[in-house]
Amino acid sequence: MKSLTAGEIFLESLRSHKVEYVFGVVGHTFLGILDAFYDSTDIKFIGCRHEQSAALMADGYARATGKPGVSLVVGGAGATNTTTAIAGAYVANSPVIAFCGGTSLQTRNTSVLQETDLVSSFKPITKLATLINKPHRIAEFVNLGFHIATQDRKGPVYLEIPQDVSVNRSVAIDDQHFSEIPLLTTKAADQALISNIKKVLVSAKRPLLLAGENCTDSNANQKIEELSTLFNIPIVSTYGHNDVVSNDHPLYIGPLGRAGAPEAGDLCKQADVLVAIGTKLGHFDTYYDNRYISQDSTLIQIDLDTTFINQVFPATYSLTGDINQNISLLLENDMSTVSLEHRDSWIKIAQSKQVQRLDRLHKETLLSSAPIKPQKVYAELRKVLPKNTIVSMDAGGCVAYGYDRLQCYQPRTFFSSLDLGCIGWGYGIALGAKIGKPDCPVVSINGDGGYLFHAREIATAVQHDIPVVSIVMNNNAWGSEKVYQRDLYQGRYVGADITNPRFDKLAKLFGGDGYYIEHPDSIGDTIAKALASGNPSVIEIPVDPEELPASAHALKSIKKI
Repeated sequence: MKSLTAGEIFLESLRSHKVEYVFGVVGHTFLGILDAFYDSTDIKFIGCRHEQSAALMADGYARATGKPGVSLVVGGAGATNTTTAIAGAYVANSPVIAFCGGTSLQTRNTSVLQETDLVSSFKPITKLATLINKPHRIAEFVNLGFHIATQDRKGPVYLEIPQDVSVNRSVAIDDQHFSEIPLLTTKAADQALISNIKKVLVSAKRPLLLAGENCTDSNANQKIEELSTLFNIPIVSTYGHNDVVSNDHPLYIGPLGRAGAPEAGDLCKQADVLVAIGTKLGHFDTYYDNRYISQDSTLIQIDLDTTFINQVFPATYSLTGDINQNISLLLENDMSTVSLEHRDSWIKIAQSKQVQRLDRLHKETLLSSAPIKPQKVYAELRKVLPKNTIVSMDAGGCVAYGYDRLQCYQPRTFFSSLDLGCIGWGYGIALGAKIGKPDCPVVSINGDGGYLFHAREIATAVQHDIPVVSIVMNNNAWGSEKVYQRDLYQGRYVGADITNPRFDKLAKLFGGDGYYIEHPDSIGDTIAKALASGNPSVIEIPVDPEELPASAHALKSIKKI
């Protein structure tokens, strides 16, 4: 037994889970916890300028490293400020441990300052939301939180520590309280089912692999490439998961769904067997209709659990459990005597789609008009970004072009807010990713509207020396919404046009580097210079305000309504 304060128990608990950083904003209800950081040399508190940014940075850290990210904020408005970020982590299955210093237990239900039923608020957007009622139980609940956040389908956890639980009095605690809860193992799939799926993969004339978010969490990226090679099956990635396989794989076609590659969509709807691996088959992947998934195709779903099996599309076969393990079982196949000549024509179609996409993207490298087109920005990015670059995609019109135009070569290098569609999301994620992977270049891609949501965190980047390069494409508009007003409401714009500061000058005011692009020929060199500088940087690129990406499919749906 040893005597520790609540803050010391908190840090010792985090230490047992190899936590290195905690992101937050200082607050009066957890000063007892925060005081323990003063003497800590191995766990650093990263002070941010807004609680939502702190939770976003924890999420970015988690996505880049695969390890849980940790945030710590005050109760009341401080905690409610984090809900959007935690919802984003929930959508993305990202393991974020969100700690909150809540109001004291002894003053609850008296309308005391910042009293809010936060546990109830967080329950719909976390795997666990609970309150820690005793100092000696902090270690117990931290262990439980980390276990739940990382077990099976990963996700965020909310743990509230009331102020009178975190005060600086010492309590006796045993070392066993700091022991991790072991992860559960999953049983192997039925061999008869594995055998049947193998037969389908061999006999299919037009099979396609559709790989999504849980492949990376299961470390199955390499196995998917091996499956593609062994059975000679093309690969398409789901919305926002361009990094699920290396994009230079000979059978990778492109990303599916909203703002994805049209060539990938064309190929997907021709498939007679679709193997959906680690994907929800969600809204931005499929639009929940048959534009990409034919009613006549055989669907095989491979995922962590049954949550999304048969949710919208009926699966003929389903494999649940560890994705890496199940794909490994499918790879246990002697293909030396198996002929796949019956799909030669399908492979030629897939290769032609590859060529079509590459030709289309190459033509965009030749764009030289003014104002600069967003497509030209991405063409230049493809030339200069190192293969290990992590890209954080905000939401918005200019950003949307990037889903089909950026190449990924390693897992955990392409992040977006996915179906949450959260504008202003990207910069905080990028900062957390850079802290988690300091040796990787990190680029945050933003529109002008979204970037101002969290531009204050340039101060955080400068203070903590986080050299993220932010690209801000400025068209002085809420582009994603403006296009709907243009196409559906005859250009009767309300609230769609905005004004902005010079973002490069804003960066310099905070102490960072700022660049302003006036000609498309200087884009590549400027980005390379910013990456090499080792400083927090903002590159403003004025882009054509008339170049707005419309989702023709979504527009058709709305018109029908």
